[in-house]
Amino acid sequence: MDFLDLFSEAPSNLLKRPLVLLTHLLMWLFISTITILLLSGLLPIWHATILTFCNVLLLVFVYYANIYFVYQYFEQKKYLLYILFLLLLLIVVAVTRLYFNGYYMQVLLQLKIPIDKRWTYLFSTLTTFVVLAISFFSGLLVNRSKKEKEHLMLIMHQRETQLQFLKAQMSPHFLFNTLNNIYSLSLSKSTKTPEMILLLSDLLRYAVYESRHHKVSVSSEVDQIKKLIHMYQLSSEVPLHVSFEEINTSQPAWIEPMILIPLVENCFKHSNIQTSPDASIQLRLAVHGQRFEFSTFNTVDPLQKNNGASSGVGLANIKERLQLQYAGKYSLETQSDTACFQLKLTIQLSEWRP
Repeated sequence: MDFLDLFSEAPSNLLKRPLVLLTHLLMWLFISTITILLLSGLLPIWHATILTFCNVLLLVFVYYANIYFVYQYFEQKKYLLYILFLLLLLIVVAVTRLYFNGYYMQVLLQLKIPIDKRWTYLFSTLTTFVVLAISFFSGLLVNRSKKEKEHLMLIMHQRETQLQFLKAQMSPHFLFNTLNNIYSLSLSKSTKTPEMILLLSDLLRYAVYESRHHKVSVSSEVDQIKKLIHMYQLSSEVPLHVSFEEINTSQPAWIEPMILIPLVENCFKHSNIQTSPDASIQLRLAVHGQRFEFSTFNTVDPLQKNNGASSGVGLANIKERLQLQYAGKYSLETQSDTACFQLKLTIQLSEWRP
């Protein structure tokens, strides 16, 4: 909550926000106390309290009525109506205070003190005007602040919608790849098929449910990468040349979900490791405090390279998500030639806890 919010809340909202209500009560209590102390030098304390209470009550009305006028008329660019209501409010309250103060002191207290009505009227008008000015600027500033917050919330909502769309794109791509592997095993009636289905179930559960979260632990992402590697190993008749180096991955660190898995998928897809005995994949993941590093190396299938194969939706998708989530806090470098493809992702992670 901004500081100005405490002093410009609409009266109808005060009861819903105890802290704001308490702040307003303390503000008016402070003003009343100062006024009583000033008047107690001229009047008995009891009468000074009554006089203060009535004047402050009128100023309270001025304060919140003007905030209402600012919201209803000034901010809606109905300037003429605002000026008319403002002048009416100023005149009514100032005149009421003038005659009430004079009547109370001369009649109720029976004080034979000659009062210069011009000075009394000037004092009543000026104090009323000061309260009007304070309420106008506080109401105006906070209303502009609320509009800015609403605008930022809209931008965040649009960004979240875009992220969810990108994640939705990624899940089918992931599903198709894994189903193809299971299909290949089922044709040969392999005994590995049940384990593959179980791995697929775990990976899909992660892709569908964990991807809804804003952040997941690095260790959970590592677990899914291991499952993905194991699944490809099961689908192959011979051991695949895949290495995965982990450094400090067990320490608390949080990352955007489903960022790494598509990168690993691309390694398997474009290296053609399941059919080429010379193909290899090297993965390295390291966490150094809030610095996250992930690098991949894979040989490239010459046939795919010559046919202009690309990384497809996966890498472009990842770049968009990184820009949305880590703008200015990440670097993604790629290097490729006819024999291999290398990628290095570095992210400066922020402090975050689930």
